[in-house]
Amino acid sequence: MNKTEAITLVQAAFDADYSAQSFERFVSNLLKGEYTPLDKRRDGHYVREAFRSFVQGYRILGTYQDAEGSSLDILEVTLQRESSLDRARTAQRNFVADYLKKNGKEAALIAFLSPDQHDWRFSLVKLEYSLEVKLIRRSVEMPAELGNRMQIR
Repeated sequence: MNKTEAITLVQAAFDADYSAQSFERFVSNLLKGEYTPLDKRRDGHYVREAFRSFVQGYRILGTYQDAEGSSLDILEVTLQRESSLDRARTAQRNFVADYLKKNGKEAALIAFLSPDQHDWRFSLVKLEYSLEVKLIRRSVEMPAELGNRMQIR
């Protein structure tokens, strides 16, 4: 793909109302690896109770797997209210983190949509784990006596 094609692709995806076809075309050109297109819609009871107040439903558009075996899902999430697009970012991340953990995935590229699907936001959510280990230094000192009978250890 040359520079002009890339610019056209990005403009088609981001400078207009949301289009699933433009979004999928953009994502398929963004990532290298094995892409498996899917079209799985999840509404109603598929959305956990904790998230139903701001998520209408979601659709799994596809999944990518890179050479190292890491997987990434492509999601389209429709929100309950227009204001949730800007005001509920933590809740959106929590929703996607829950999805990733439940499905054994490491990351997702998401199109968060307003209810009318005109406004939308593009996000990457990746699970990162850290383990903090505190090292405790312990030293024992024994007093040295004259004549070198005892030494500091």
